[in-house]
Amino acid sequence: MREQAMSEITLTIDGKQVKGKRGDTILQVCERNDIAVPTLCHYNGLRDIGTCRMCVVELQGGARTTTACTTPAEEGMVVDTQSPRLSAMRRATLELLFSERNHYCMFCEASGDCELQQLAYQHGMDHVRYPALYPSLPLDSSHPYLVVDHNRCILCRRCVRACGEVVANHNLGVRERGIETMLAADGGEPLEESRCVSCGTCLQVCPTGAIFDRRSIYRGRKADCTVVSSTCVECSLGCQVELTVRSGQVLRVDAAPPAEGGIGLLCQKGRFGSLNGDRERITTPLVRQAGALRSASWDEALGRIHSRLAAVGAAGGAVAGMASARATTETLRALRGYFERALDSPHVFAAGAEIASDDAPTATLADVENADLIVLIGNEVGAAHQVVEFTVGRVVEQQGVALVVVGSADKRLLKRARAQVAVSDAGRPLAALKADANALQALAAARRPVFILGPEVPAMELGPLVSGAEEGWPRALRLGAKANSRGAAAAGLRANGVDLMAARAAFVLAGDDGELDGALPARGALEFLVVQASYHSSLTAMADVVLPAPLWTEKQGTLTNAEGRTVALRAAVPPPESVRDEVEVLAALAGR
Repeated sequence: MREQAMSEITLTIDGKQVKGKRGDTILQVCERNDIAVPTLCHYNGLRDIGTCRMCVVELQGGARTTTACTTPAEEGMVVDTQSPRLSAMRRATLELLFSERNHYCMFCEASGDCELQQLAYQHGMDHVRYPALYPSLPLDSSHPYLVVDHNRCILCRRCVRACGEVVANHNLGVRERGIETMLAADGGEPLEESRCVSCGTCLQVCPTGAIFDRRSIYRGRKADCTVVSSTCVECSLGCQVELTVRSGQVLRVDAAPPAEGGIGLLCQKGRFGSLNGDRERITTPLVRQAGALRSASWDEALGRIHSRLAAVGAAGGAVAGMASARATTETLRALRGYFERALDSPHVFAAGAEIASDDAPTATLADVENADLIVLIGNEVGAAHQVVEFTVGRVVEQQGVALVVVGSADKRLLKRARAQVAVSDAGRPLAALKADANALQALAAARRPVFILGPEVPAMELGPLVSGAEEGWPRALRLGAKANSRGAAAAGLRANGVDLMAARAAFVLAGDDGELDGALPARGALEFLVVQASYHSSLTAMADVVLPAPLWTEKQGTLTNAEGRTVALRAAVPPPESVRDEVEVLAALAGR
């Protein structure tokens, strides 16, 4: 209680006594006490720089003004956030912003969702007293997902700070001077040709229409859309997402804000990948007749599957099954149950289900933030788990945490590493680690080490490497090959050991996992092949029966992420009319 009292301060804001924490800015105290202060350049999770001047407040009864976002709150401070003088100053700032660039709302893609526009309405701004400068600035449309319109930019630098402080990429800055000042990628390169990693964090923090998404432009204001919370399925991290939906379509994917505050992160695949493909969707069951696939009813398709699989089993032939470990835990359990009970076959596995067991507690990304040593083991771990790469880069850069890379990694991480250990034998990373003097020195000094291991890395004894670690450390974040690798393993599905082409019949539940397209290079000895998938592919082209499957945005269920947490998948949009849920289909087959 004494420590809490010492860290607590009391201020008078707008005539009322309020509490804050020592070290807070005035704006943070206002936010803690639900006192509204207008801002444009401020964004929770980013360093405040006070460039927009909208959060200006008066101190000591109007003796002076200051920006609330950059001024430390002090014990006994008297602050006014509202007064005629402040309103006039804020309105003048808004008018200057509107006159400086092309901010004609009726033509802007962000109209209705623009923070600049909302503040103008709040301050009763129905005209601008200053002449419009209207500089002719370029529009950068080089990027496949994003467009940068410098004419809509207010130079708040949110995107610059997000790229540097959150993603640790430092691709964005500003160039030119005065009225010609504008954003710059790599000092002036087109965005597509720069070091942009296409994470879209800049898009999410932009307050105006300066950075916008090609897919969702002009397709609906936030007020016209619904937002559904769900989980990304592009890797094993299970990042939390918010899906913006209108008229049965997902328009945009954003990172959900973390429970502890700050800015959520997504990678290129998570934010843009699943919405920008051009693959042909399967919307009805297909059966093979006279050498070609034709449309069929669900009853006909399920009837053919049941009769053919039963015939193979009755003749003593092996029936094998494979699913993607990207499927929900409920789907994987249903598939295993169908094979074991209805088909009396143990030959079912999930691609990407294998999770090696280490001797350390499972780590979280929060543990990575609190570590004093990060050991990254695997080949290009960040390529499949970009958010891990962003997090490690930020922690190493901002907190000075030691980094050891065993294997290979992105060059941005390698240049920050204390040691890079080359691994000649992929199955023996531990031996390589023990043979490196710099790595051993970092391990000996570690108190809170975190090991991040790629899916291909074998089980390791980590404890003996860090004899000086605190109790409860080291911790290991073992990444899976698929979104639900841990869930698949927990559901009792093996990762391999079944040769589909050696079986007489096979059932492949691919769902919307495009990486399973090449799961069967040829039919081999297969007499009958069933594929349940969302898209046409070389795999479905070989099948005797094809069942349509929902996309991840169209189904409910749970996944177990790399941290060991159960996360929810929620249907944001309905599937096409003839597409059924995978669990429902498996139950219908089992009931025949």
